[in-house]
Amino acid sequence: MSRRLIIIVVPWLLCACNTSHVDTSRAPQRVRLGPDELGNGDFATWEGYTGQGVITTSVGVPPKSIPEHWYGGPGVGATATYDVVNFPPGQAEVPGNPKRHLRVTWSTPPSESWQSEAHHQSAFRFTFLENFSINDVRRFAGQTVVVSFYARVGSGTLRVIPILWHSYDPSTPGIAGVKGKGYELFEASGHSGVVAVAQGAPNPAAVCEVTTDWRRYEKRITLPDVAGKSITAGHYTGVGFDLNDRAAPVIDLANIEVRRIVASDHARAQSPERGFEHARLRSRLG
Repeated sequence: MSRRLIIIVVPWLLCACNTSHVDTSRAPQRVRLGPDELGNGDFATWEGYTGQGVITTSVGVPPKSIPEHWYGGPGVGATATYDVVNFPPGQAEVPGNPKRHLRVTWSTPPSESWQSEAHHQSAFRFTFLENFSINDVRRFAGQTVVVSFYARVGSGTLRVIPILWHSYDPSTPGIAGVKGKGYELFEASGHSGVVAVAQGAPNPAAVCEVTTDWRRYEKRITLPDVAGKSITAGHYTGVGFDLNDRAAPVIDLANIEVRRIVASDHARAQSPERGFEHARLRSRLG
């Protein structure tokens, strides 16, 4: 009796591992992603831009002085310029035909006497870029998201750590603006579905080694549930980038996206229906 080979094609599964820096648990998992939910990740909107960047020393940039939804600071004792640079016509290194990218240029590094942001304790680490467009702390609660971006540096390499955070209570006196009280920060754990708190030295799986060539990077970050948290007006989910090098680099960033994982082949493989399909296929093949 002849045997027929049956091939099943599942078109909705996308591979998220191509040439990017992807953290997975032991083996790559194909995932289906939802739409991008980050505002102005291409830096296209900058109301009132005059063609000149914003220079700041030690403190964050003035409100609404850089592209919409974005905020940044160079670190204590450091001076940096936040600006945008138009892509040349026809460039192919960053796909999607973006208009421009962000450039942060440090002229002086953070001070040697500055230990770190307080919530990182003795490990030198600070957030140099933040996005506040996701105005709901519950948006990704209990879910895993993929943070992807294109980046390059002017010379050498630079350790960049994408982070997300929950801001539950941004308006109460004594809480507002203090990460670690009304905030909880998270980074990639390297394991699917595992929450990693971003505190102190970064998890090795959370670090992107950015080089001088445009390259796409992505990290999967799992956020905890918000059940039992005191949530007040103005809550949001923050997205940002940390450095843990005391340096004065030039870094370019483009096409930053945040997408939730809608489904994965791991979840489907664990379902009773999926197991039944496999058993039926083996039976047909003899």
